[in-house]
Amino acid sequence: MTERVRGNWEKTEVVGHRYNQRVDIVPISPTRFIYRVADGPLYVYDKTAGRSIELGGLDSTCRFERSLWFADREQLLCQLRRDGESREYAFVGLDGTALDSVSLPSSHDLKPLAFLPDQGVLILTERWRGGLSDRVRWGVWVYRFGTQEAYRLLDDQYLGDYVFYTRG
Repeated sequence: MTERVRGNWEKTEVVGHRYNQRVDIVPISPTRFIYRVADGPLYVYDKTAGRSIELGGLDSTCRFERSLWFADREQLLCQLRRDGESREYAFVGLDGTALDSVSLPSSHDLKPLAFLPDQGVLILTERWRGGLSDRVRWGVWVYRFGTQEAYRLLDDQYLGDYVFYTRG
């Protein structure tokens, strides 16, 4: 981890990993983030405490690659780990406790990308194959929390793996 402190860059080693090894990170506050190296266990790093804590309960409940942090709830919205091809989504605490479910279409491979709190809208991306080709395509979905309505906004648009939303 590298951060700017009083005009200087300070480095803190959080975890060692091989060169080019995948590291997934989800910031959850200015001083904490959840991370995973390759397919290893999930951890939360707390800069104030200067240590990482394994999140075994969360790891067994959530598919981390299909999750999005909701700061106001202090919970992840994630696809639950279930047997088979089930695609259920719920808000989950860091301890792995599944709380409120979210009714997203289970027939689609959706990944939450961004929450627009001023609009009560969740933006998701969908990986799909359509038409006569075997080419992977990406769709953009909207989920309205107020009406619990989900719909595809765009058929063939790639937004990337991460989207950051700010008002203004």
